[in-house]
Amino acid sequence: MRSRNLILTTIIFLIALATNIQAQTFLTPINEAINPLLGEENENSSELKSIYINPQPRSIDPRIQNIVFTFNNSYEYGKCLDILLLAYEGRIEQLERTSNAMGIDNCGQQILEIFGNNINADQMLQLIDLANFRATSLLNNKIFPSYGLRRRIAIKLGYIYEIDLNDRQMLEYAKSSQVQ
Repeated sequence: MRSRNLILTTIIFLIALATNIQAQTFLTPINEAINPLLGEENENSSELKSIYINPQPRSIDPRIQNIVFTFNNSYEYGKCLDILLLAYEGRIEQLERTSNAMGIDNCGQQILEIFGNNINADQMLQLIDLANFRATSLLNNKIFPSYGLRRRIAIKLGYIYEIDLNDRQMLEYAKSSQVQ
């Protein structure tokens, strides 16, 4: 059920991107995190069950329609996310060092050409969600970023990947994220 809702939300998000409709028309408002069952045991299972709704952008940036993610493996995905995070954090010097050391790929080049190092939280949420959609729905096998990148994204943006939905620490990072 949760994956069906995630897919439906992603499809609606992509439709909104394609038609330039404001995200709040369709998506849960930002800051709405629901986790009512965290730490409680279910009668039918001793497993931790949690519900978490990722923050949603308040507006859609039409430039994101021009982004095409082409990564095909975890390394390329991680490199792309690292460049996104460095640009979002405004860490220009490290962004340049990373770009020179690892080489700029299609993802990094697009991001830097379109946004430079001037990416806001709404744009980041859209980009992270789009990249996650490619990584979990469009490739033959789902891939996820490393734990360290997922942790940075949870702390900075409150975004949780499906692999971390039952990770208490990751949920705490997301709840206390800087995007509130």
